[in-house]
Amino acid sequence: MAKKKAKKKVAKKKEEPINVLIDQFVERMNKKKELEAELKKVKGDLEKMNDPIVDAMTKVGFSTIKTTSGMLVYINRTVAVNYPKTKIDEMKKLLKKYQAGSLIKEDVNSRSFAAWVRENFEERESDGMPDLPEDLAKLVTVFEKFDLRMKKA
Repeated sequence: MAKKKAKKKVAKKKEEPINVLIDQFVERMNKKKELEAELKKVKGDLEKMNDPIVDAMTKVGFSTIKTTSGMLVYINRTVAVNYPKTKIDEMKKLLKKYQAGSLIKEDVNSRSFAAWVRENFEERESDGMPDLPEDLAKLVTVFEKFDLRMKKA
């Protein structure tokens, strides 16, 4: 006679009612906004503190200071370069002249491209998606994305 195997009971996760999930979503979105605001303030405070601290350390001849908490605060030097965006064509020519053409990147901004597609192509009746020309349709993927957001009612 064959033994029957005992079936394992799998605990099913109880689904939360939609109103509970929505309340949790709103609570977390509000918490996110609070934390982002706090982070923005802290970043601003740090930015304001930077130059006076660098000046004070330089004045006394220190490039590093070890804190009582064991952290090492040091002056880091970075060389940054900027150019007027209106001079991009001239900049590209000069980069090529000085054998730095590999720095030139031609890119398509995905948000701008999506907006251009929405504005320039009719929607198909079958699925509401933009009806792209065949060559473009072969190259790109068009999809819908849904996310939750919130605002004051």
